[in-house]
Amino acid sequence: MINLCPLICPLIRLGYGQSIGIRIFSFIFLFLSLSPITQAQDSVTTSNDTVIHKEIEIAIGFDVIEKVDFDITSRLASIEPEGLLYIVLSPQKKEIIFKGINPGKSSLVFKDQFGKIKIKYDVTITGPASSEITLVEKYRDLVINSGDEKFEKLDFNNSAEFHIGNERLLSLSNHPDKKNVGIVFKGLRPGKTTVIIRDVLGVVRRRYSVVINASASSTNTEVEKNVEVFVGNKKNVKLNFEVDQKLLIDNVDLLKVDVLPFTQNDFRLNFNGLKVGKTSVTIKDTSGVVRRKYNVNIIDAAEPIERGLTVILGHEEIEKVDFDLYSKVSFGNENILKVIVNPEKKEIIFKGLKPGRTSVVVRDEEGDVRRQYIVFIPDPLAN
Repeated sequence: MINLCPLICPLIRLGYGQSIGIRIFSFIFLFLSLSPITQAQDSVTTSNDTVIHKEIEIAIGFDVIEKVDFDITSRLASIEPEGLLYIVLSPQKKEIIFKGINPGKSSLVFKDQFGKIKIKYDVTITGPASSEITLVEKYRDLVINSGDEKFEKLDFNNSAEFHIGNERLLSLSNHPDKKNVGIVFKGLRPGKTTVIIRDVLGVVRRRYSVVINASASSTNTEVEKNVEVFVGNKKNVKLNFEVDQKLLIDNVDLLKVDVLPFTQNDFRLNFNGLKVGKTSVTIKDTSGVVRRKYNVNIIDAAEPIERGLTVILGHEEIEKVDFDLYSKVSFGNENILKVIVNPEKKEIIFKGLKPGRTSVVVRDEEGDVRRQYIVFIPDPLAN
C-alpha cells in the first residue's frame, strides 16, 4: 500500500486558504503524479503471464544448443509439425539440442506441470534435405536363431517401451552398457514378427521385420525317428517346439494323431494305433518348418514282449531292435550279466559274467517297456 499522505495532506491544507483556480491546479498535479505508479504496477502484473518467445534458425547438419532455467522433460514438450525437427533433452544440464531434418518451419512448445506454456520456439530449418531424414523411420530386416541374442546399435536415445508384434517369439531389452546405445534382440522360438522402436519423444525411428529360425541344435537333432505303437493303445510323444495343427499322415486308416493342449515349452502328441501296418507322420512347427518325421510301426498288441536268450559265458550276444532305445536297462541280477545299450545303432549287447539266470527289462526313449529278456548263462563245466 503506497502512503499518499505526504502528497495529499499539504494540498488539502493549501486548498482551504486559496482560490478555486489554485484548487483545480492542485488536483490536476495530484492526478498526474499518481498515474505512473499505477501503470508500473500493471506492467509488473502482466509480465508474470508473458510467454517467452524465441526464434531459431538451424542449418541441416549443424546442432543448436539452447539453455533454459526450468526443468525440462519430454512429456512436457510438443513439436508441430513432425518430420522437420527433432530434439535431444539433457535435463541435468537444462539444455535442448535442436537438430534439423528437413527444410521448413516448425515450432517447439514447453509447458509447466500445470499445463501453462513456459517457452515457445519458432524454428526455421534451412539447407538441402538431409540424409538424416532416414533416421526418423528406417526399415530393416533381421534374422536370429531361437535361443540366440543379437545387438543392434542405434544412433539415437530410444524409449524403453518397445512394440513387438508377437512377444512369444521375441524379447527386447536395452543394452546394459550405456556407452553402447542400442537394443538386444533375443529369439524365443521360431517364427516371424515385427518390432517398432521409438525415440525418447515417442517418434518412430526403426521398424524391424524379424525372422527367428530354429536353433542349430533343434534343426540338426534327429529329424527322422522310428516309433512302435500297439493296436488299440496310445503312445505319448513329447516335443520341444510348438506344433502346427495340420499334420501330414501317410495312411490315416492305420494311425490317428492328436495334438494335446500344451504349456510353455511342453508340446505333446498322442499316437493311437488303429490297424497293423506301417505309416509315417510329418510334423511342422508354426513357422512351417519340418521338425520331425516319424516312421510308425503299428504292431499287434498280442505280440509277446518277453523273449528268451542264451548267452555263452565269455561271449557277447547282440540284439537289434526297431525302436528308439532308452539309455538304461533294469536287471534282475547284474552280478552275472553285463548289458551295454547303444541307442544310435539300436543295439543291446549282452555279455555273460557268471553262470545263472536273470531278467533284463528294456524300455524305449519314452519310458515304455518294449522287451523283457529272460537270459540263461550255462555253466561250461556242467554236463
